[in-house]
Amino acid sequence: GGGRPWVFLSARVHPGETPASWVMHGILDFLTGQEPAAAALRAKYRFLLVPMLNPEGVVLGNYRCNQHGVDMNRCWSSPCPYLQSPVFHAKRLLRSLCRERSTSRPVLFVDIHAHSSRRDLFFYGCVPPPRLAPADPLGAAVSSALAAAVGAGGG
Repeated sequence: GGGRPWVFLSARVHPGETPASWVMHGILDFLTGQEPAAAALRAKYRFLLVPMLNPEGVVLGNYRCNQHGVDMNRCWSSPCPYLQSPVFHAKRLLRSLCRERSTSRPVLFVDIHAHSSRRDLFFYGCVPPPRLAPADPLGAAVSSALAAAVGAGGG
């Protein structure tokens, strides 16, 4: 249903961050699996996943840039539809979904990266001001489900 809140997950905006693909793979396996927790999440939320936001950069073997030499993670504020088309269209989709606020609302945006020297699982994030915080946050249920998904995708 369109009235369910939504979660947006993307990975590989930086082509060289290959562990992000493994994380996304685990999340996809979990969310499409038969686990009761996954079924509960699917029933409560819409999941929008972009497993590879920079496929051209991946195909070309770039580490951080797309085929135009642009770090697309630095253009979210005003992406060019020609030079950063995946980010442009992802942002357009997000804006469209936000306009549905009467029936649906965003509750989580995750852009999966990897790190060149850190190990294990880590998250960086932003905490919205209380006036913007969702009334029904995902909280511990999604955090534990995503952690389980990451663990499931490792092998």
